Amino acid sequence: MNTHEPRDFQMVSAKMSEDRNNGERSWQRIETAIRLILLAVPGLLIVMFCWLALIIEFSYGEPLLMNPLVAAFLTLVGSLMIVGGTKQWRRWGYLWVFLSIPIVALIWASLSPFLTNGPYDPLRMHPKLLGMTIFVFPMIVSFAIVSRYYAWKAGNSK
Repeated sequence: MNTHEPRDFQMVSAKMSEDRNNGERSWQRIETAIRLILLAVPGLLIVMFCWLALIIEFSYGEPLLMNPLVAAFLTLVGSLMIVGGTKQWRRWGYLWVFLSIPIVALIWASLSPFLTNGPYDPLRMHPKLLGMTIFVFPMIVSFAIVSRYYAWKAGNSK
């Protein structure tokens, strides 16, 4: 055998390529799990804590648990953590779902000095139920709108 003749062999076998792809997928799964644990879960806990503080503040009339402006800022930070942890950076519309409660809470806080008899309530709901309805309804509506938008953008009709 002459040392100058070209050798007939594959550089990477199919088995090695498959093993490498499995290793890359495993690394992606580990990276996703780490991102979810370090970003999305703490972000969700921050957002939920701020939501509960705002709901308790404005619905139940408890003493100030958290300044509404601080709660809105922390909700923004937590929402960004969730979006980053789930790797949905191109879907900024979902931030509206998370930010709908602080937005409504800030509007509620701004209007509450002018509502001396409380908010208009034609159904005579319990104040706690009214407060929960006021905070939950915008979240449901914003999720429906954002979901329809992304479905329309992807070409799917929902």
